[in-house]
Amino acid sequence: MAVVAGWLLLVQGLPDVDVLWTAHTLTRGPELLGRATVAVLVAVGLGLVIGGALAARRFRDDAVSRRPSVEPVAA
Repeated sequence: MAVVAGWLLLVQGLPDVDVLWTAHTLTRGPELLGRATVAVLVAVGLGLVIGGALAARRFRDDAVSRRPSVEPVAA
């Protein structure tokens, strides 16, 4: 779920990254607010995508280590 939310935030924020360094923003309101909004969208999106990927990897590794080992039965 975190990866999906992060991806959606990235998709929404990445097209507006140019607002971070351009002098003329297309946002209504203060320029600083537009830049801060884009920075927050991109940062939260990246954080959720990276955190979700790391969490999925961690839980997958835990599930693999919990599997019982299969040993041959001596006859």
